[in-house]
Amino acid sequence: MASPTSAYQTQKGNISKVLMIAVLAFASIFLGHLMPCINAFPGSQELDRIIKLPGQPRSPQISQFSGYINVNEAHGRALFYWFFEAQSQPTKKPLLLWLNGGPGCSSIGYGASAELGPLRVTENGVGLDFNKYSWNQEANLLFVESPVGVGFSYTNTSSDLKKLTDKFAAEDAYNFIVHWLDRFPQYKTRDFYISGESYAGHYVPQLAELVFDRNKYGSKYPHINLKGFIVGNPETDDYLDNKGLLEYAWSHAVISDQEYEKAKRVCNFKHFDWTNDCMEAMSVVFKIYNEIDIYNIYAPACLVKSNYSSSLTQANQSYRMRNTRSLLGGYDPCYSNCAEDYFNRVDVQTAFHANTRGSKSTVKWATCSNSVFKEYNDTVPSVLPIYKKLIKGGLRIWIYSGDADGRVPVIGSRYCVESLNLTLKSPWHSWYHNHQVGGRLVEYDGLTFVTVRGAGHLQALTGQKLPETQQTTKLPFDSERASPHSDRSMSGTRWRVKSTSCGMLMEGMTVEVSGQKEEDSKESWYRATIVKSLGERNFLVEYQTLRTEDKSRFLMEEVDVLYIRPCPPVIERVECFECSAQVDAWYNDGWYVGHISEVIGDDKYIFCFKNTSEGMMFERSNLRLHQDWAMGTWFAASNRGSTSRETRTKELKVRIKCGGKTSDLEKGSMVERSSGQVATTNAKRLKVGITAHRTTSEQLFIKGMMVEVKSDEQGYLGSWYTAQVVGQTDDRKYLVEYQTLKTEDESELLVEPAESYFIRPCPPQITKADGYKMLEEVDVWFNDGWWVGVISRNLGARGFAVYFWTTNEELEFSHRDLRPHQEWIGGKWTTVFRKKPELSMNSKLGRVIGPKDESALGECFLNESRVEVTSDEEGYKDCWYPAKVLRSVKYRKYLVEYATLTTDDETELLKQEVDALCIRPSPRWISGSERFKLFQKVGAWYNEGWWVGLVCEVAMNGTYMVYLTNIKVLEFQHSDLRPHLNWLNQQWISVAS
Repeated sequence: MASPTSAYQTQKGNISKVLMIAVLAFASIFLGHLMPCINAFPGSQELDRIIKLPGQPRSPQISQFSGYINVNEAHGRALFYWFFEAQSQPTKKPLLLWLNGGPGCSSIGYGASAELGPLRVTENGVGLDFNKYSWNQEANLLFVESPVGVGFSYTNTSSDLKKLTDKFAAEDAYNFIVHWLDRFPQYKTRDFYISGESYAGHYVPQLAELVFDRNKYGSKYPHINLKGFIVGNPETDDYLDNKGLLEYAWSHAVISDQEYEKAKRVCNFKHFDWTNDCMEAMSVVFKIYNEIDIYNIYAPACLVKSNYSSSLTQANQSYRMRNTRSLLGGYDPCYSNCAEDYFNRVDVQTAFHANTRGSKSTVKWATCSNSVFKEYNDTVPSVLPIYKKLIKGGLRIWIYSGDADGRVPVIGSRYCVESLNLTLKSPWHSWYHNHQVGGRLVEYDGLTFVTVRGAGHLQALTGQKLPETQQTTKLPFDSERASPHSDRSMSGTRWRVKSTSCGMLMEGMTVEVSGQKEEDSKESWYRATIVKSLGERNFLVEYQTLRTEDKSRFLMEEVDVLYIRPCPPVIERVECFECSAQVDAWYNDGWYVGHISEVIGDDKYIFCFKNTSEGMMFERSNLRLHQDWAMGTWFAASNRGSTSRETRTKELKVRIKCGGKTSDLEKGSMVERSSGQVATTNAKRLKVGITAHRTTSEQLFIKGMMVEVKSDEQGYLGSWYTAQVVGQTDDRKYLVEYQTLKTEDESELLVEPAESYFIRPCPPQITKADGYKMLEEVDVWFNDGWWVGVISRNLGARGFAVYFWTTNEELEFSHRDLRPHQEWIGGKWTTVFRKKPELSMNSKLGRVIGPKDESALGECFLNESRVEVTSDEEGYKDCWYPAKVLRSVKYRKYLVEYATLTTDDETELLKQEVDALCIRPSPRWISGSERFKLFQKVGAWYNEGWWVGLVCEVAMNGTYMVYLTNIKVLEFQHSDLRPHLNWLNQQWISVAS
C-alpha cells in the first residue's frame, strides 16, 4: 500500500471494470468445463496447448489452448476454439462458453481478443496486451467460432454454407460441447454457462434449450451440467426488437418526428417480410444512423477506411433488406483491421494451431464473414418461448444492455422482458460503481435484467468511466429457488447496488413506507418509489404493491418523511426461526412487524402481529428477520428475539506533570474533539492529573452490512475503504471483505479481521450544488479508498486542489472525486465544518520576537520547498503550519504560501513574508502504524496546524487524549497524530517522552 503520491501514477480501469462487475456478479455461480476432441482422447488436450503467441506479454502466465473440434465427420465440419483456464483456482471455477453474433462474426476476433479475454490485440495489430479485467478471473473461458465459415472454422462440404440456420448452428455447437468435453474431461462435472451478445441472443437460448432437452434423455446423450445463460444487447424477438429500434432512434433525437411517424405508419414489424414502403422508411433510418455509430450513438464514429467496411457496404447493396439485420451485429471496423492483420500472420496461425488445411489455402481469416451473413437464414422470429421454458425448468438467465446502443436498444430488450410476465422479485433500481449510478437493475423470478449507463453494443469496448459501489444486492443465480418475498441472502453471485443512507431520499429511489396510522395499530411497511419532493418534509410516492380502488394503476400518495425509510438490506438467511424471534411477515401486499409465538414445523410458524394479540400461520418463505432503521443505519433483530446496542460509560484517570507540578483536570472539564466538538462542559482550571469522563457507544455490525473500514497501515493512515461484513470473530472484531482491495496475487477480494472501532457505517450522500469552499474538509476518492484532506485551491472547471496533512501533499482532483467530510460520532453522522483558528494569523505568524542572534541565520530554502512555519509569539509556540516557499524576498526573509491558512475573505491561500528562523523543512516522518504511548510527546493536527502535545490517555477505541501546551485536552484519531521531532543542526532529533 502506498500514500497518495506513491500511488498517484496508478490508473484505474474504465469501462472494462463495469463488465468485470457483471462477471463478478454471476461468476461465483459457474464452474467450468469445456473442450472436446475429434478423437475423444484426453491426452490430446496437451497437443492444443499454446506455449506463447507472437507479441504476447511475458507476464502474467496464461494457460491457454486452441484447436479444432470435429462436429460432423461425414461432411468434414470442424469448429475452431480458443480456451483460457481461470487465472486462479481453475479446478474450482465454472466453465463459460462465449459466442459472438452477426451472424457471421468471430468470437475470437471480438469476444476473446477485444472484450473479455485475457489477451487483447494491440491498436496497431502487431502484438497482444494483457487485459487485467478479463472474465477468466472468475471462470474458465471457452470461445468458439460458430457457425462453420466463421473465422478459422470450416467445412469440406460447400453446400453446408447454404444451409445455415439457427437450428443448424445449435446442432453443431452442441456437438462441439460434447466432443470438447471428451477432450477435456476434467470439466465434465463443472457448472456450465452459455453466454454471448448481439445475434448470439438467438444462438445462446437455442443452444441452451438443446442441452436442456437432451439432458432429459439419460444415457442417450451425455449429461452437460448447464446452469443458465447470459446475453448482452441480445436480438430476441423480431417484432419487439424492431419496434424498440425505431422508438429508440426517435426518442434519442436520431430521426425527425416526420420520419418516425412515417415508419410507424407503413411498417408492421409483426410481419417477417417488410413491404417496400416499410423498407424505404427504415432505409432512411439506417442512412441517418450511418452518420454516427449506431452501436454507440454517443461515441465518435470510426473514420478510418478499411477493407472490412468497404466489403460490408458492397454486401449491403447487393442484399435485399427484409428486416433490420442489414448490418452485422455491431462491430467496430477500426478495430477489425488490427485483428485481421494479427490473426492472418503465418507465425500467429502456427502458434495458434489454426488453418490446418495447409499453407496453400486461399481462405483468409476475417473478423466477420459477409458470405455467412448473406446466406444465413434466421428461421426463429422469437426466442421468448424458450426463455419461459428454461425459466420454468430452473435455469437462471441474466440479460444486460448498454443503453447507448441503437442497434439492439434497451427499449426493445425491456419490451421483451416485460412480455414474459414474470413474478417481480426486486423492483427497478439503480446499481452503483465508484459512487455513481452505473445503470439500472430489476430482478424477476428466474431472470435479472441490467442496464449499463453510457455503454454501447459491446460493453467491454465502451470508454466511459463508472464509479464504485457501496451496498450489494445479489443476482438470482443461486442454486435454490425462492419465494419472491424471500429475504434470504442469495448464495453465489453479487451485483453491487448502493442503498440509501441516513435519510437521503431522492427521486426514483425505492423505499418502504409505513402503513401504521395509530400507535396501537399493526405496524406495516409497503415498498414504494419516490416520485418527487413536495417540500422539505413531504414526498410523493408510488406504491409498488398497492393499487387504486378501480385497480387501474398503482396508488400514489403524499407521505411525511417520518414515515419513509430505505429498503432494508438482504441479510443472512435464517433456516429456522425460534420462539419470540422478531420477524416481518408478508401479508396484504406489505411487510407486517411482529414475532414468532409458536414453531409448528415443516417451515410453518404462528406469527403474532405487533401491538395486537392476533396471530396467523405463515410459511418460512413469507417471513424475514426484522430490522430497525435508526441513526442512519440498520440494526438486525436476534433470532432469539433480542437486540440491543450497549452503551457504556467509563472513567479513565491518568496523571501528568505540567511545569514540574502534578496537576488534575477534574471531571467535567472542557474536553474537545479534534473536530472542534465539545465533549463535556463546565471547564475548570488545570490542576494535577486528568480525569476524562467519556461515553462510548458500541456499534453493532450485522453480516452482509456495507461499511467503511479505516486503515492503520503506514502510508494509509486515516483512509477509509468500503467493505462488507462477512462475520464476527469476537466481541471486538469483525471479518470484512473489501470491495476495492485484493489479495497480493489479485486473485480475489481481500478478507481480513478489523477492530470494531476501525469500522463505521457508510456515510449518507450529501449533494454539493454550491461547490466546495477554501479549507473545507473533504473526503477524496483516491487509490481505491477515501482520504481526508482540505480544499486548498479552486481550479475552476479542472476541479480542486486538496491538501493532505497526513502526507504533506497537495494533489488535484475533479469534483466527482470529492465528497463532504463527515464524522461518525455517538452513533450519528456529523458534517464537519472548518473551525477557524482562534488566533489572528496575519500579523504575528512567522515573526521572531525578542533579541535576535545574528549568528543564527536560519536555513536556506529553495523555491517550491515544502516547509513548516512557526513563531515564538505567545500562543504560537510549539505550533507549526505547513507552507510552501515561493521565493526569497530579502536577507533572511522568504515569501511563503500556507497550505491551510487563507486570507481574511477566504478567497485564496495566505501568502506572507517569514523570517528564516521561523521556518523548518517538513518532517521526513509523517505517519505510521505504531501506537503512541502514554506520556509520549506528539504533534497533533489541530486548528489547521501541527501542535506539540503530550499523550495523557490511550483509549481502547483507538483514540488518544492529548494535552496541548495551551492548556487544553483534546481527543484525536491516530491518523491526526505524529511523533514529535525537533529540527536541530540541520537534522531531525526524536524527542523522548
